[in-house]
Amino acid sequence: MDLVLISTSNVAGGRSEALARMIASVAAIRAARPELTIKLFLLLQEYDVKSCGPITKEYFDLIHVITSDRRLSLSRARNILLEAACLSAITENSVVAFPDDDCWYPPGIIEGVVSRFVGNPEIDLWFCKYSSKPVPFENKTGRRAKIVDVARHASSNTTVMRGRLVRRLAKFDEELGVGTPRNGAEDTDFAIAGFKISRQSEFLDVPCIGHRDYDKKLRSKYYPAATLVIGRHSHDSLPLKFELIRKFAIGALLVVWREISLMSYLSTLKDAVNASISTKQAPKFSHLKRNNINKK
Repeated sequence: MDLVLISTSNVAGGRSEALARMIASVAAIRAARPELTIKLFLLLQEYDVKSCGPITKEYFDLIHVITSDRRLSLSRARNILLEAACLSAITENSVVAFPDDDCWYPPGIIEGVVSRFVGNPEIDLWFCKYSSKPVPFENKTGRRAKIVDVARHASSNTTVMRGRLVRRLAKFDEELGVGTPRNGAEDTDFAIAGFKISRQSEFLDVPCIGHRDYDKKLRSKYYPAATLVIGRHSHDSLPLKFELIRKFAIGALLVVWREISLMSYLSTLKDAVNASISTKQAPKFSHLKRNNINKK
């Protein structure tokens, strides 16, 4: 079984310690499961030759590095990585994960998830929760996921997909994500689209993957994009229609609490309603330009 990981980090952003922790957790998986073929595709943004960060010689055979001398949106960076990985590493039965640079895998979690994919060839999508104090996985079995579970809990850090699903989805929406005007939710969009075409999806309602805890101070930042994505996918899903109404209610509270402006809220409602009556399809691979992108 192949394990392929997709991640990006801004070298100039002072996150080298977090990135080193993530890389070390991936290396620990390789040490625990030497029969796994593991490849981490990593795009280093705002990179210069003087800074290689935590990527030392011991990791050269583990990491496929791509560099950019400028900053990219998160969705753009992931698409560059996905194209490279689909060309050289992701097969129909690969297990694919998308850790942020400040994510980490406690002992046993990824090995256990890979075993779930091996043991049930119908599982295409698996996800759980995250926490700064993740609990031991201990071979926990999740339940059949619901689309609302995906909308509320699937994130880049906690979503694992079979290669066949990743290859069908092809790419993230580059109009979404950190670094774009719609600051976030590209991972939620990708996961919901994957759920809709998965044969089986499993949700483990436990925080087994490490990541900083959700910060309520950031909810106003991510609210517009998250609401838009739910609206986009609600046109053929009754549960997401109710979830969209819930998001509208949450937005009204954010206005009352002065976390977002009334104008921003009304604009979000308009965009989400328009998206809910649209039939926009998931983006497909185009010929991605590689200006200032270099493979290492």
